[in-house]
Formats: sequence, structure tokens, C-alpha cells
Amino acid sequence: MERDFDYENNNIAYDCQYTEEDGGGIKCKNYEICEEVLPKWWFDCKGQYLCTNCDMLFETWGTQTGKGILNTIDNIECPVYRS
Repeated sequence: MERDFDYENNNIAYDCQYTEEDGGGIKCKNYEICEEVLPKWWFDCKGQYLCTNCDMLFETWGTQTGKGILNTIDNIECPVYRS
């Protein structure tokens, strides 16, 4: 996987560790679920944009194969039909 500068530039996030004054960090690709902000050097070490928790839970860990990046859909209405 090659470094994705467009992803990095379009997914800057801030939290208590990566503040706006410091330039922030990069959102995990599963940010909607985990809300993790990665340091800017993360890709250089890991070669991906998944935080450690998402990597272990959804990617590959040992001999297990996970789902990788989770697709989320904004749910405006509840899909459960009530009659």
C-alpha cells in the first residue's frame, strides 16, 4: 500500500493528544466507530491507516482474517418498520 496523501489531508482530526496547535493527527479509517486519531508518522511505521484496536479486531491478527475497513452508512431513519 502506498502512502495516501489525499486521505491524510482530507482526514485531519484533533483530540487532547493531537491538538490543533500541533497540526492534529489523521483519522483511523474506522473513525466513525473507534474515534481514534493517529499521529502523522503512523503510516511510516504501520503502512496503513488503521489504529491498533481496529487492526486487531477487523484486519488480520496472527492466523485470523478480519473484515478490514468497515463500511458505515448514515442512518437517517430507523429501518425497522412498525405497523
